[in-house]
Formats: sequence, C-alpha cells, structure tokens
Amino acid sequence: MSYHVARNDQQLGQYEQEALVGQIRQGQLLPDDLCWTEGMSEWQPLKQVFPSEFPGAATPPGIPDVPATSAGVGGGATPKIENYLTQSILVTLCCCIPFGIVAIVYSAQVNSKLQAGDFAGAQKASDNAKMWGWIGFGVGILANIVAVGIQMAAANQSGAF
Repeated sequence: MSYHVARNDQQLGQYEQEALVGQIRQGQLLPDDLCWTEGMSEWQPLKQVFPSEFPGAATPPGIPDVPATSAGVGGGATPKIENYLTQSILVTLCCCIPFGIVAIVYSAQVNSKLQAGDFAGAQKASDNAKMWGWIGFGVGILANIVAVGIQMAAANQSGAF
C-alpha cells in the first residue's frame, strides 16, 4: 500500500507502507505529518493512522488508539463499531418507514467510514443509526397505540362492544 505524506502543506513524498514505518522509526516523519492513501476520505495525521508508531503522541478524543497490525487502513486494525443495520431494517419493516430509512442510511455509512479510516465518523454514524432506530421504534409503537385506541372508540360508537 502506498501513502502520500505532507508537512506544512508541502508534499514530502510517496512511500510504501514498510518504508513509511521505517521513516517514522528513524524520526524522519513526525506524528503530525499528514498522510493519505487510496480509500481514505481525507488526509490524516500519521499518529492517527499509525498510532503504535507514536506511543507518546496523544490521540484526539473520539479516535480509538488502534494497534498496528497487517489489517486495516494504514496497517491499523479497525475497531469494532456496531452498524445497527439489522435493527434499522426491522424498524423500517415493522414500525416506521421514514425513520427506519434514515437509520438504514446511517447504518450503511459505518463500514465505509471504518474502511476509510474515519473512526470518529464511523462512531457518529453508528450513534445516529442507533438513535434513529429507537426514534422509529418509539414512533411506531405510539402510532399503533393511537390506531388501536381509534379502532376501539369507533367500535364502541357503533355498538360492537
């Protein structure tokens, strides 16, 4: 995998992953130098893509500190973030179509953001999918209670009870 690296808006070069890690270990590349590779949505600091190579560098809040392995973007293992897709589909089918669709859209964003290395974005999409799923579930339950109440009132007026 090949990475482009920049510092102070000036490109330093393009490195294969092994060479990049070597440059980091030699101190030639800094934690706040930016890198990008195909599949990443935006340039990110090296300390976020290769956190285990910068053990002293603080990881910003919302970005999991992921140890480097052979899997994932930048050699880091991707953290497990729930996408709530199954729940979103069930809410769409059984409770409330509009809110369920919103939940499905957010659910679909989770895995693509993880693959792009956008851990904070993936977590936010996961949180939104969960929230909209619960909203859809609540609205669906409330709508069913109201519908049953209206049917019971109509049946009562027609003398069915």
